[in-house]
Amino acid sequence: MSGAPGAHAPGAFASGTCGSPAPGAPGARPLPEDADQRAVVLALAGDRRLHIDALGRELGWDAARLSRVLLMLEIGGQVRQWPGMQYSLA
Repeated sequence: MSGAPGAHAPGAFASGTCGSPAPGAPGARPLPEDADQRAVVLALAGDRRLHIDALGRELGWDAARLSRVLLMLEIGGQVRQWPGMQYSLA
């Protein structure tokens, strides 16, 4: 490694960051690399099921941004939409 800023040795990231699940976490999925997608996944962590408006308020995002991110997460199989515009992790 050159030691240049932003250069990292393989495996230099702490677990739970940059898409790595926590070690030993049952069924843990890697976090998305995209910062917006990661924010939604973390907001829905656990068994949370939130209405799209509540999720938008919690994140401080407008409807267009949130809808775009939720759609990409649904396509990727990480988020599920329930009746009544409720969302949870898949």
